[in-house]
Amino acid sequence: RGTRTRFLDAMARLIAALARPVLLIDEAHSSDESSAEMLAFLAARARRFGVSVVGASSPGDAPAEGPVADMLDDLRRRGTTVHLKPLTSVDVASLVVSAGVALDAADLTRRSGGLPLFVVESIRAAAAGSAEIVSDQIKRLLTDRIAALGGAAIQVLDAVTVLGRSADPPLIGAVSGRSEEETDIALDELASRGMVREAEDGTVTIAHEHFAVVISGRHTAARRRLLNRRAAVALEARHDRGAKAARIARHRLAAGEDALAAKWFRVAGDDAAALFAHGEAIGHYEAALAAGHPDRADLHRSAAHSALLDGRYDRAIAGYEAALAEGGSDPMTEHRLGEVHRRLRRWDLAAAHYERAAHGADQELSAIVTADRAFVESRRGGPSAITLAVEALRLASLSGSDRAMARAENVAGLLASGDERERHLRTALIHAAEPSERIAVLNNLATVVADPHEAVALAREALEVALELGDRHVMAALHNTLADGLHRAGESEASMAALTEAVSLFTEITTGGEEQWAAEVWLLTEW
Repeated sequence: RGTRTRFLDAMARLIAALARPVLLIDEAHSSDESSAEMLAFLAARARRFGVSVVGASSPGDAPAEGPVADMLDDLRRRGTTVHLKPLTSVDVASLVVSAGVALDAADLTRRSGGLPLFVVESIRAAAAGSAEIVSDQIKRLLTDRIAALGGAAIQVLDAVTVLGRSADPPLIGAVSGRSEEETDIALDELASRGMVREAEDGTVTIAHEHFAVVISGRHTAARRRLLNRRAAVALEARHDRGAKAARIARHRLAAGEDALAAKWFRVAGDDAAALFAHGEAIGHYEAALAAGHPDRADLHRSAAHSALLDGRYDRAIAGYEAALAEGGSDPMTEHRLGEVHRRLRRWDLAAAHYERAAHGADQELSAIVTADRAFVESRRGGPSAITLAVEALRLASLSGSDRAMARAENVAGLLASGDERERHLRTALIHAAEPSERIAVLNNLATVVADPHEAVALAREALEVALELGDRHVMAALHNTLADGLHRAGESEASMAALTEAVSLFTEITTGGEEQWAAEVWLLTEW
């Protein structure tokens, strides 16, 4: 023991003999037992020898007990501990700019978790012209850290990675195949090593994208399919639906179960459409089609309807035409195509689709189509507009359908003048229980009533109903109608605010044709 002490003392004196001796130990947690003994000896005599000791350590990688753990505890007691926080996006942006590389600082911060080594290595790789998301240096480092884990911890880490976003411990346990106790112990270990993060609500996610890339790269195709299948089964077993359908669909697809994935993508599309998330709905319907869902015509129609409500008319037309190509002649689809072209003031195309819709239409749809044909003919200057409007009223009466009667009376009002115009529209309002019909009648009535305050009330009621549908173009038109009513009522400031909102909504509409900036299309004053 005396020999050992004399050796340590000699080493301390040698270090002390250096000019301004500062001993910096990086990754002190990786020290072997001899090095740990040396550091502890020097730290205890730092003042005597005039030596400063600085140790950098990752708490998650430090051993729980033994000489190295004792040395680290001793250093903490004797000195000052500084906890280094991850780099912020501002810090990362500064490094990116100084390095002169083409990297998105916010994206790099997210992927790296703000860990300095990962940020610097990513910048270094980009400067060297590498297109790899994770550099070889980082891959080696993370692979070594993963290899140091026990079997249960690796399986739980695999599960967290495959789940891809925040997941609660029971779900992680089901995917990993580990018991509740084993999962909790493994998550504690992974959290202490900085590999996963726990949110305030108890859900867990992978610490940063670099880990996810390296862990996923370790999986065989069979292992990946197994984990994704377990994830899908575990999610399907839960009763809360939420946004789960899309997640299940992606897991089923990754598991190679395309038919099940297609089913869940359709459910996800219907869920998104119900929430007016039209862009998401279209994406899910398209994913269902790509996965081989058998009901192709209906999926094309659903995607087209979401596109129609979203004001993406070029996409809506393509979807309805695809539905006809897949499923054959269909009066309802032809009618929807006619509506898209009518909104775009493409009168001839609208008329052609309405005429095709009339063939094979049931009594209700026949009355509605006839009313729409009357509207289009009036805009084309055709002599048959009034005759068609009268026929629409007759067919609507025979059908006993409030929706058909609302449409027929509404169009009759648009073709009439004076007191007859308002009379037809007020009759239409009595029958207009279906949201889209009620919106149209309320809008049209707001443009003809003499009292500006009633006009404002009608437009506001229409807007409230329109929120149930999420129809972007209709909402824009209603804000325009509201602006006119408010202007008539002398409320100039409120009128300008409504007009601004209308313009904002109009700019998000795409036609895919020459009508992009046609004022007549965007005004859509009556329909």
